[in-house]
Amino acid sequence: MSQENSKDRYHRFLEQSHLFGGNAPFIEELYHQYLADPASVDIEWKAYFDALQEAPGPAATDVDHDSIRQNFIEIGQSPRGAVSGTNVAVSESKQVAVLQLINAYRVRGHQQAHLDPLGMQEQNPISEL
Repeated sequence: MSQENSKDRYHRFLEQSHLFGGNAPFIEELYHQYLADPASVDIEWKAYFDALQEAPGPAATDVDHDSIRQNFIEIGQSPRGAVSGTNVAVSESKQVAVLQLINAYRVRGHQQAHLDPLGMQEQNPISEL
């Protein structure tokens, strides 16, 4: 059996499976309901979702993605003033120093490079580097 046939069968499975395709949003909504209250979904779906929770793998408890999305929205909307001014100033000064060092190597780095394999030329240290 060729590899292409295997891929075709897999894609057909995804298109025809009740877990994929047009049913995915419906099942995701059922799963959100299950996470909020397992008794709120049909008994067959509850058994299916219970089996997912017991599946081998990481032992982390699944949570509703809507609450995670909402948390990120709140973080994004919160003011950035939570960081103290002194920390920002120190961070900015370090960033400026790094950029100055990078620029010094770009402009004067060739003067510090070891280009004399015999060591006959005296090389003076460059303070910026």
